[in-house]
Amino acid sequence: MKKTILAALAAILILGLGANAFARVVSSGTAYSEAADSIRSGGMDDESPIIPELPPNPDPIIIPEPGDPSEEPTDPDPVAVPADGIRTFPAAEIRSILATTEVGPITVAGSDGDVTVEVFGGDPEKCRVTMELREDKLLLRTESSRKVKERVPFGRGKKWADCPAGLKVRAPSGVDFNAKSGAGKIGVSGIAGAVSVKSGSGAVALSALAGEVEVEVGMADIFGELCAKQLTIRGRGAKVDLTGLCGPADIDTGGGSVALEWATVPASGMASVKTKVADIFLVFPLDASIGANLKSYTGSITNEFAEGGAFSVLARSRAGNISVLKAK
Repeated sequence: MKKTILAALAAILILGLGANAFARVVSSGTAYSEAADSIRSGGMDDESPIIPELPPNPDPIIIPEPGDPSEEPTDPDPVAVPADGIRTFPAAEIRSILATTEVGPITVAGSDGDVTVEVFGGDPEKCRVTMELREDKLLLRTESSRKVKERVPFGRGKKWADCPAGLKVRAPSGVDFNAKSGAGKIGVSGIAGAVSVKSGSGAVALSALAGEVEVEVGMADIFGELCAKQLTIRGRGAKVDLTGLCGPADIDTGGGSVALEWATVPASGMASVKTKVADIFLVFPLDASIGANLKSYTGSITNEFAEGGAFSVLARSRAGNISVLKAK
């Protein structure tokens, strides 16, 4: 019965489409069936026509850069930068600074005097530079003259940045500083105010910081020496290597290794350090009072301190080794 029905359907298709068209339908169906079987079995034939390739879109779509409206410069025109590439702002009017780049580096150093901003490495044909003093906040940005998004088959599209300009900032140590870059390196030193750093893939260097410090990165290294009031780090594969610590810390690298050394330990507080698969090395002064809670599913655990100390240490790694050591 089934054979009779199938034969009848085939005859209808042949009459309606013609023999050649019917052959193409059968051939195409066979190829897609074989490709699907290959995927289910774990393999893939490079020559199988799994998905037909669509022609590229010839017309790019210009899209705006998203962001927090309160932190976006409102000046529609690029700022006029002097020939030496440096602008000066009165320090008395500034309490916080936000510096943003696409791929260019950002460095800030605490100093006496007014705030100076230097733009370097930019291409006037590709870059738009904005500097705006909004109340007591100085907003600095280097970005591409336009954002381009191309339609990509079966995807959300692709956006890229082509402005390499970086920022060098010198400011009084008491200001709060916020730095953001997609791929540029970020360095912050000599700042006593609050520091917030966000970097996609650029390394982060921290030095002589005394306030609350927050760092968020993707696959990037974080290194330096600082005595922060509170240190918070979040990453998605970050490698952390910091010395000179003197306060609480909350660190989750996502998957990168952690090496931390405390110069002094507060009378109370906590250090929480987590990573998925990498090693954790924590070093404290010889006379430190440490209460350690350490756990690794498959790695080794070493603790050179007696239990029950005032400063709590929590360390977690799924596969890495965990070591809590006395300074040599």
